Amino acid sequence: MRGKLAMSFLPDLPPIHPGRIFRKYVLREMNLTIAQAADKMEVSFPFLQGFVNEKAGVDMELARKLHSFTGCTTEYWINLQKNFDQALSIGKIHRPPSP
Repeated sequence: MRGKLAMSFLPDLPPIHPGRIFRKYVLREMNLTIAQAADKMEVSFPFLQGFVNEKAGVDMELARKLHSFTGCTTEYWINLQKNFDQALSIGKIHRPPSP
């Protein structure tokens, strides 16, 4: 019962796309452009741009590159994507319409 009471005080925040986390907490903190990060991570600019702009998700290959680049585990990046995808599938969050 104590666990349920403690959990009731936590906000029910929606999952965030891992690309937004990468943009906000990695690129900005390291003062890097997408092109610079793509070069360092050995991925194409369009590929990384799609991820950063939340148009593409994390697969195992990208998770490994993100791990090498950030030090955050592959599981961290995969779980962020899984949580985001699950929230999308149950309608907890919605993608904005494409222009």
